Amino acid sequence: MDFLAVNLEVLEQRFPKAADLIRQAGESKERRAEISRQGATVYQALRNGCWVNITSGYNPRAEADRQTEGLSLAEAKLVFVVGEAGFYHLESILEALPSDDMGERRLLLFSQHPEYLRLVLATRDVRTLLADERFYLFLDSTWDTLKAALQQVIGADIYDIPTFTWFVHPVEEELQGDFCRDFRSFLRLAYTTALLDHHTTGAFEQWWLHNFVCNIPYLMQAVSLAELAETWRGRPVIIVGAGPSLNKNIEQLAEAKGRALILCVDTAYRSLAQRGIVPDLLVTLDGSPMNAEHMRGTDYKEVPLLLDVSSHREILRRHGCSSAKVVLSASGYHLAWWQRILGGEDGYTSLATGGSVATAAFSFARHIGADPVILVGVDLSYPNGACYARGTLHAERTLEEVRSERSLYPVPDIEGNTVMTTADYRYYLRWLHANAALQERRYINATEGGAVREGFEIKTLRAVLDDDCRVWQPVAVWKNRLRPGRVAAPQMAKVERNLRRSYREMKTALRLWNALAAAAKKYLRQLEEEDYSQTDAFLTYLSRAQLKLNDLSLAMSFLDAHSYKAVYTDIKMADSIRQEREKHSDGEKLKLSARQTYNLILNLRDLARDSLPMHRDALASMESVLKEMTNGECPQSLQTSQREYGDPRTPLGHAL
Repeated sequence: MDFLAVNLEVLEQRFPKAADLIRQAGESKERRAEISRQGATVYQALRNGCWVNITSGYNPRAEADRQTEGLSLAEAKLVFVVGEAGFYHLESILEALPSDDMGERRLLLFSQHPEYLRLVLATRDVRTLLADERFYLFLDSTWDTLKAALQQVIGADIYDIPTFTWFVHPVEEELQGDFCRDFRSFLRLAYTTALLDHHTTGAFEQWWLHNFVCNIPYLMQAVSLAELAETWRGRPVIIVGAGPSLNKNIEQLAEAKGRALILCVDTAYRSLAQRGIVPDLLVTLDGSPMNAEHMRGTDYKEVPLLLDVSSHREILRRHGCSSAKVVLSASGYHLAWWQRILGGEDGYTSLATGGSVATAAFSFARHIGADPVILVGVDLSYPNGACYARGTLHAERTLEEVRSERSLYPVPDIEGNTVMTTADYRYYLRWLHANAALQERRYINATEGGAVREGFEIKTLRAVLDDDCRVWQPVAVWKNRLRPGRVAAPQMAKVERNLRRSYREMKTALRLWNALAAAAKKYLRQLEEEDYSQTDAFLTYLSRAQLKLNDLSLAMSFLDAHSYKAVYTDIKMADSIRQEREKHSDGEKLKLSARQTYNLILNLRDLARDSLPMHRDALASMESVLKEMTNGECPQSLQTSQREYGDPRTPLGHAL
């Protein structure tokens, strides 16, 4: 039998690109397959001039069963595998996977070596494995491509982070050590990122959206990242965090002015301002009300802001419309609504911010071409039990207070000693270490404490100033690039009109949801009384309402922007109903579905109600900025009537 031909024929039906790569790959000089005396196909690798077995020469399938027997497969939806070996381990895992009525379980093999796969396909009949719908193959010689595929798999469903386990073939780990380590590390990072995004979105989506709509007039004048790419190439950037080690060298930062571009995180700005040190950019991303506290009582109008579209609206308002701003991150579910309001693409690009202001500043420094990238005050841990630098808002916070609220984890500090950190700090550490591992430029940690180590040179700030920041840099010239753009009056008027249209549509949507809630409540009560005669009438009513809601494109797009929690709840309720379906009669199933529908209607009604004050605040923000731009005279075309800004309960006719 021509194993290669028949295996590729099956593989090509499911993974044609992988089949082409394997077909084009030459025979491996590093691996071979032999038939043992027991008749088993044994896979070997050339190591230090000798052929060593990758799989057992006696019973490779029994060996694979032993290797994989410790995997936690009962709850895992995804099983990630690294290591080609002879596919025996893949067959063992597939056989052990529990039955899956929903078709959600997957076995995913990641490989950088088409020649290794070719060897297996040329020497064994593995058609059953290749045809199994649970088996997926990701093949590419480029690690970045495989990383992107891994992220896509994990984030395929924004409402559900799939349970998983992984298996790295023990012999392949010795042969492909770097790839196996990189894969395991990135898998952990990707899952942590997905979980953080999931929980953060559920907790903060309404804050984000409220901030965003109020920030619109400021964002329209901000500088895009695309305009700044590689504009500081080969020049030093210093990123100043608010960690406790900042106390050691904060006074020396004054010497760096004009010799490096200084990026300061918002939590550290108060400390610098108290010492008369003005950074070149101020990084603020967090849209929570707590974050606005860091900037209250400080004057930062002359410092350009590096911001997210959902940074806290009070910070942007106090900064003013005539001060320079750069949009660092423009991601989020609200962008579809924003493009409708704007009438086209927003022109923003986004960076991977890493989840914190310090990691965001790090990404920005790399984006503008900085070299070296220098950290100061970035501990990401609690050295000697301290939490923040002196002069910061929470300088008095102690490690014991942190311990009472959150779990702590030991990590090595820059000297190899143990220091404690939190789960989020540990994530940021791993993110920095993973990105610094690229070594495409110099990374220096001049914090003089803390836990940032891997990929960074460890130096004192004094040594950095003497060695790496000796030359005057064109900081002032570069900052001229950040001057806010002048938005044409017609464009501003167009956005304002669309905002008002969105507001009017939302009031109509609220009345629709109120009517639907009343109808669903009445229908549910009828079902509880065992009256099923109104089912068709209710479904017809629901369909009519849906058609009317679909006409309110701006309002529905806005609701999409902060309905993550509502939709997630609905999905989980549907999953619960589906799992219990066999236990219920047809009437009980109908009641469960009706309760689910009623619950979703109530949640969306509440979101529509909460959206109205957001719109009013957005319109007030727009008017305030326009008055500032026109010396207190708001153009007639942008004045709004009491009816447009009035009480959302004002009747404008029945919705249905």
